[in-house]
Amino acid sequence: MENLQVNPDEVMLCTLFSETLYRVDDWEVNNSVQAPQSPVIQESNVVEKVEEVQLEATEGFDYLGENNRYVLVLVNYPNSKYIIDKDKEFFLKVISALKMNLDDVAVLNYAYYKNADLTALKSFFSCSKIIAFGLPTDSLVFKSLNMHDYATTSFNNVSIMRSPDSLSLIEADKNKKMVLWNALKLLFNVK
Repeated sequence: MENLQVNPDEVMLCTLFSETLYRVDDWEVNNSVQAPQSPVIQESNVVEKVEEVQLEATEGFDYLGENNRYVLVLVNYPNSKYIIDKDKEFFLKVISALKMNLDDVAVLNYAYYKNADLTALKSFFSCSKIIAFGLPTDSLVFKSLNMHDYATTSFNNVSIMRSPDSLSLIEADKNKKMVLWNALKLLFNVK
């Protein structure tokens, strides 16, 4: 414990700890069992930097996948962090038919980012394609777009395809699977 080196870099400390941090100067070290009687505690700008780091982190998106092929998949699961397991299995089968895997896409649960518009999503993900499952037509991401179900719409160099149905509804209906597959073949130029 005596050889412990402390890096005074406040930004590093802010990223490592989510609690409020205080700088303690002149801490009295007492080798006995008793705790120090009266440490001198000074608040510094560490607290302000913690808040800044947390604000910057919320400007990003928490998503599943690596987005290697710049394909953003929007899903709507208010009770799940990303996507429920059963729907994830079906989704993985669908993208594998397109010769992709989870590393090629970014799956974002739009239920937690309802205020994100198309510009913010394009800016963060640098996506060239967006596929949306189960999002309401009045979602902010579709604002001012003339969207039709399972049809591709282009906006600002992004091809967007929206399914009004969730993945679980599509998986349960053979006709919806065919409609989805045909729409995806057009979106990804698959013969």
